[in-house]
Amino acid sequence: MLQFLKSLKHIRKVYVDYETAFQNSDPKAYQADEVIDVVYQKTLKFKEDLEKSPNYILSSVANSFCSLIPGIIEKEKKEISVIDFGGACGALYFQVRNFFPKALKIRWAVVETPAMVNKAKKIENQEITFHYSMEEAIQYLGNVDIFHTSGTIQALDKPRDYLQKMVDLKAQYAFFNRVGVHKGNHDIYTVHRSKLSWNGPGELPLGFQDKWVKYPFSFMEEKFFLNTIQKNYDIIAKFQDLSGIYPVYGYKIEGYALLCKLKPMS
Repeated sequence: MLQFLKSLKHIRKVYVDYETAFQNSDPKAYQADEVIDVVYQKTLKFKEDLEKSPNYILSSVANSFCSLIPGIIEKEKKEISVIDFGGACGALYFQVRNFFPKALKIRWAVVETPAMVNKAKKIENQEITFHYSMEEAIQYLGNVDIFHTSGTIQALDKPRDYLQKMVDLKAQYAFFNRVGVHKGNHDIYTVHRSKLSWNGPGELPLGFQDKWVKYPFSFMEEKFFLNTIQKNYDIIAKFQDLSGIYPVYGYKIEGYALLCKLKPMS
């Protein structure tokens, strides 16, 4: 009986499209005020902790750190520009800034939901800025050395369209972290349940009560995902990473991370 109950977690309803999955999720999903406030407060606390222990790096972003190194050391760059798509309140930037030498100038543009951007703008500085769209971030940065996204594609309303925009950006390096794809011949749409406390780095701040939150989620057809990327990029490294997926009964879901380098101009 216990084994049977454990198996039920794999039985998630699959919906015909994102809109139907959204209708069966929480109304504001990722833009809920409570989620935004938790991520913001966690990031502030995390930033303070980093200032006390500058070499503290979350294991969940180890792959992201590896992805940044080629773009930094190539041609001995003294300045890098990064688009961090879905980077919340910039936790990755604060880790990067505390780890790499101060002589390295960083221009870090986070692209997020309107609700997250409105909140996160309070912690902008000369290096990190928050933007409502990829187009706005590109206009601000000009040249983009590194494009980074982590576990975000699965949460987008139009994942294929966004993926094409990411590839068309033609950053010198692109890192797709915590990817989840469907090995079958189509995208699948589900509802992801997570605890409020799982959002952002660290423990749930005081004043919040933990609860379950439901988000629409999708797993893109792997063939489309890889073919789209490889139009403009060579995949130079593949990292094992299952943190961006969960099992869906009857479907083969795979998780990994890809470091890609822009193909030479023909």
